[in-house]
Amino acid sequence: MQLVTVQVGANDGWVCGKAPSLCGGGTGSANIGEHIRGNLDTILRGLRGAGGYAGPIVVLTYYAPDYADAGSAGGWHTVDDGIVRAAQANGAIVADGFEAFRPTAMEKGGGDCAKAGLLFPNDIHPTEQGQKLLAQAVEVVLKP
Repeated sequence: MQLVTVQVGANDGWVCGKAPSLCGGGTGSANIGEHIRGNLDTILRGLRGAGGYAGPIVVLTYYAPDYADAGSAGGWHTVDDGIVRAAQANGAIVADGFEAFRPTAMEKGGGDCAKAGLLFPNDIHPTEQGQKLLAQAVEVVLKP
């Protein structure tokens, strides 16, 4: 089976912080979510349209670096809403990266993904263990 997976990074958020005019004039999670939605929509339309890809596309929602911080976790849900809307508009399947990290982050790190070994220390990128959890989230949505 051919498969395309897409996971957007937090770079769009940093773009919004440096150039709010690119994100509807704001730096809040709703602005970042809309900015990501637009970029992801462009990517997915390119795959489906000009790219001619008709197979399955799985888009992962973003994980929260710290699940113990309710405000931060809630902001990631707002960002993920943009990801879900772009995926749905382009016939992509959504895998829940947010929930993929939560149990391990809470159990092993008190909510902190770096302490739980899911993210590199002082970084936002997933470790091998974090990557495996995200891959498992993709597998879950592809099971018949």
